Amino acid sequence: MKLSFVSISYKPINAKATGGIEVFTIYLLNELKKLGVNITLYASSETDMSLFPGINFVPTFSSIKDLAKEENVVDHKRFALNYSMFQYASFAKASSSENFDVLHFSCAQWYIPFLMSLKNKNKVLTTIHTNDLRKNPLQYLLREFKGPYIANISDSSSELFQQINKRKTTYNGIDLAHFPFNNDPDNYFFWLGRIFPTKGLKEALEATHKADVEFIASGPNDKFDYFDQEIKPQLDSKRKVIPPLDLVSKGSYLSKAKAVLMPVMWEEPFGLVAIEAMACGTPVIAFRRGGLKETVIDGVTGFLVDTVDEMVEKIKIIDRIDRKKCREHVEKNFSSTIMAQKYLDYYKEIQSANQT
Repeated sequence: MKLSFVSISYKPINAKATGGIEVFTIYLLNELKKLGVNITLYASSETDMSLFPGINFVPTFSSIKDLAKEENVVDHKRFALNYSMFQYASFAKASSSENFDVLHFSCAQWYIPFLMSLKNKNKVLTTIHTNDLRKNPLQYLLREFKGPYIANISDSSSELFQQINKRKTTYNGIDLAHFPFNNDPDNYFFWLGRIFPTKGLKEALEATHKADVEFIASGPNDKFDYFDQEIKPQLDSKRKVIPPLDLVSKGSYLSKAKAVLMPVMWEEPFGLVAIEAMACGTPVIAFRRGGLKETVIDGVTGFLVDTVDEMVEKIKIIDRIDRKKCREHVEKNFSSTIMAQKYLDYYKEIQSANQT
């Protein structure tokens, strides 16, 4: 099996990666390599290839650092437009070769393969990490542009794609070696993610103030005005924000936390942080939204709630959760080994369809 894997992110793929696309790439490709897949990774030239031993690498054009510096914040419209151009160019570069059995596209603009006229479109799989298209343009896209296979990362995020025959739900998975189990946590609650309104750091801080508990948050600041106006005023001697963590440090902080708080303010497509936490034995208290309803077992591996006040109440009874069951849940359902095998099965299905 020869795989072309296109992964373009506005942040470098390295050991300090916190975004879902970057972490997904690290976990998936290394497991696929163990399964004997011959992989060529198309990604930003800033990619740390020491994380991908034995994997071929084709750097794509990148001036992401210059763009980020110029725009100051990554959600600027002009930045997003330029970023999508990198993805077009990268995919065109990968798809120009006919030597691959499958081309797997894993980027924010998941729909790019639909918009390009390709001889080998039936070899293309695109993972939808986040769908930013509204219902009408999405329906137009799926109706008018045929070809690529789709992988949704949760049933919740697949609702608008049910009419597509070439589609599967394939859950994300993690490398359990990075997440040590700990049955004797410290006394703090934890939050991990991009500092952005939809990720719920403001609401997590509100809950920890009301519950009067210690709290640590970590992640890149992707919305400076939000941080200055909504987050900074809530920080004190019991509640702090630390810089983004690398893979090793992330596992350490997660494993020592009493629980991870995820009061997400949108329909989270999956929630990678939730399975990373539970792999350490750390329960998750999350808002009942999106893919978190599929990863967190209410009352078993944490709690699903609907309001900040409900989160406060669950913080008070978090010791009722058996941390061993949290670990077992991830081992059974969300390891990178399981994820890679499911993707390999999907690749073989695509390959077989192209041979008939």
